[in-house]
Amino acid sequence: MKRPSNAPGCFGIGVVSMMNTKHCSKCPVKSSCSDQAVIALHEASKTVDVGDYLAIHKVTPKHTSPTIARHHPSKKMNLRKIDGIELKMLFTLPVKARKVARTILAKNINLKECLAKNVNPFENATPHYLDLAFEFILSRQNFEKRELAEVYAQKGWAEGTVRAAIADATSIMTALEVIECEYTDQYWVLRND
Repeated sequence: MKRPSNAPGCFGIGVVSMMNTKHCSKCPVKSSCSDQAVIALHEASKTVDVGDYLAIHKVTPKHTSPTIARHHPSKKMNLRKIDGIELKMLFTLPVKARKVARTILAKNINLKECLAKNVNPFENATPHYLDLAFEFILSRQNFEKRELAEVYAQKGWAEGTVRAAIADATSIMTALEVIECEYTDQYWVLRND
């Protein structure tokens, strides 16, 4: 495709061309720019995941299934703001666990209520380690680290992945007051308050 003479410098650059922005929506060459950006992104998708960028152009690559909600979740879900106390608690967590815990809080998922109703809010959702951990927690009042490790190992997960999953799951569940550690970091019990 030949570049139009009135095209700006950003023409056809997949990661710059954002059809849902004010600037791009007013561009005189937006449709041909989007077409060129999609071609460039498809080429890039052979080596990196550019599904989010392709979704902006309303094109779905074979390896992803993005939706508009993937780019603007707050427009599709009623996410609540995190208050100061919760924010302080979040900053005690490792980065990966913090992001997941923040999402749980923003989506207003009450884990204690889910425990009381014997419902797994993470069923068939990502991250999978939380689905497995919560399902495991629903079936007992207390557990040891090695028991949770066995659950993950049964799924064929590598040892390093199992360690990371246990660390993140227990950090999140402890921070959100679902479980508490007793004795050492090897033994946890459900909180009943």
